[in-house]
Amino acid sequence: MTYRSALSIALTSICVLLLFLQESSSSTNSYLHIYKTGTRFSLTVRWWGLSATGTMEVLENTKSSGKDAILVRSHVTKLGGFLGFIVKFLRMYKKSNTFDSYIDPETFMAMRYEVYQLNDDGSVELTEHIYFDRELNKVVSLVDNETIISDTSSDIQDAFSVFLNLLCRVNTEELSVGKEFELNLYAYRKAFKVEIDVTRLLLTGSRTIYTLEIEELPAMFKYPASLSFEVTDVEGLKLPIAGKCIIHVPVLPDITIDGEFTEIKCAS
Repeated sequence: MTYRSALSIALTSICVLLLFLQESSSSTNSYLHIYKTGTRFSLTVRWWGLSATGTMEVLENTKSSGKDAILVRSHVTKLGGFLGFIVKFLRMYKKSNTFDSYIDPETFMAMRYEVYQLNDDGSVELTEHIYFDRELNKVVSLVDNETIISDTSSDIQDAFSVFLNLLCRVNTEELSVGKEFELNLYAYRKAFKVEIDVTRLLLTGSRTIYTLEIEELPAMFKYPASLSFEVTDVEGLKLPIAGKCIIHVPVLPDITIDGEFTEIKCAS
């Protein structure tokens, strides 16, 4: 995971994939629309007037180990300067900028997850390559066939596919204050349970804005962190529109990172 991985976890939890979803009483149909090829969004995160961007795109229908798969590719901008220093200080950055999630088109669960540095010349430096074995409930390295995690939850996924799943659930389940979501996340060779609560409902004119909170993010950062984000109806969809990731650094003031969507391309 990289900065934007962490932030695309964090702020892609806050924002995750925006799709031109048609409202439907069928959750299966909603899922099919969400994973439609061509959907793409850009996310910008800001801190102290500095910013960085990341993209996420449902790239294509492909194959993974001979099975049908949906390829979702996330790419983050490499950070430099003072912001890059802060990112490394917080343990948010690894040498990687591209994240491929291969998702089963029948179950909408991640099958495979690949992390790498994509260089300007097109060469690739692999950081991580894993497989979710859902029959044996384990996570396996495709680099050396090592079992990384055994006896894990059957619905564990990488950061990007898990929040695509969250977006689907937000659009197919009723939202109300007190509603809870539980997600099982794979990150940094560990399994985490992520709890998301709907904590507030605000009526502004004809819009209803829900606030969702993650009180404690998994150990993606060096220090404890929390996340909150707003969801509202946009053309019939419940979509994240903005959020904050707050990192609690001992002695120093909290670091607040803001995120928002800057561009959305809807699948035709």
